[in-house]
Amino acid sequence: MHEMPEIKFFGCVSVVEQKSSEYMSRLEAIGWDMKLSLVSNLRRLLAIEEFPRKCLNSTQDPLECIICATSCVEDGAPAQKWCNNDKCPSVYHRSCLYRWFDGLQSAKQYWDYICGPCPYCKVKIWCPIKEDIPAKRS
Repeated sequence: MHEMPEIKFFGCVSVVEQKSSEYMSRLEAIGWDMKLSLVSNLRRLLAIEEFPRKCLNSTQDPLECIICATSCVEDGAPAQKWCNNDKCPSVYHRSCLYRWFDGLQSAKQYWDYICGPCPYCKVKIWCPIKEDIPAKRS
């Protein structure tokens, strides 16, 4: 018997709300099947065939984006340092950081940039809205 665990969704607010709502709707409609494994139940309720896998670039020591927890190349670039706090180890994909800020009420948009607190250390950082705009330093 596999009991139903407490499920929490993390990430961009709009995506979390959507995925959480979809999960709850499926849970109400088809329920948790005690005969199935945890993984099988989650795949069924999340309507996915497989869980995403980490992708690693084997030619270099990859840096993992703190938001999406992968070292995949996004927007044509690997995760990079956006925070000017020397003690902050965080690196992010531009698109992940943009989506993170886009979901925060405290983030502010100025021309081609969005500004908000570093998800790791809370120092103010700037993120270009489009991938072809250079990084801005605080």
